[in-house]
Amino acid sequence: MLRNTFWKIWHGPFHLGPLQRPVSVGDALLKLFEVVWKGFVAVIIAVIGAVLSIAVYLNFLQPKPLDKQIQTLARVDRKLCSDPKFPLLVRFTNNSTKTIGLIDFQVEARRWGTTTDLNNDYVGLKSDTIIPAHEQLAWCYALPENLTGYNPRDLGFTAKINYVNEYDGEMPPVVRDSAPSQ
Repeated sequence: MLRNTFWKIWHGPFHLGPLQRPVSVGDALLKLFEVVWKGFVAVIIAVIGAVLSIAVYLNFLQPKPLDKQIQTLARVDRKLCSDPKFPLLVRFTNNSTKTIGLIDFQVEARRWGTTTDLNNDYVGLKSDTIIPAHEQLAWCYALPENLTGYNPRDLGFTAKINYVNEYDGEMPPVVRDSAPSQ
């Protein structure tokens, strides 16, 4: 059915089939209109194909911005952050194929079930620690001073990325402490 519909549109209202001699002026004009019609249909099909291709690329194939490929975690974690002065864990996981050279972020704190950010202290934090592709990096922070009256268990923390820069230099060599060989 779809095939028949396509051929009806393709041939259009001017379809004559093969011309037979003697050819009248009317038949020649109808054949000319048929060719113009097929050109018009071909252009419409090409435009629809281009629009669909662009839509698929923009919605599914286009790479995500770098900051959308960084997974963040912020929470009070006394196991990973064993120093009681620095119980707030902030972790970034680089899920991209690029190396991260700079992250500008802020840590937000909210009472569970509310939307107001209570933290004014940890805004505009920066880290220039290199995070290779598919690696993660974590830091332990002190609880913000303006949250001293709150129980940390009553708060939900989030790390929000303001911007991320890709590291475009060479990776520095890994230096390991080792005893000199003798």
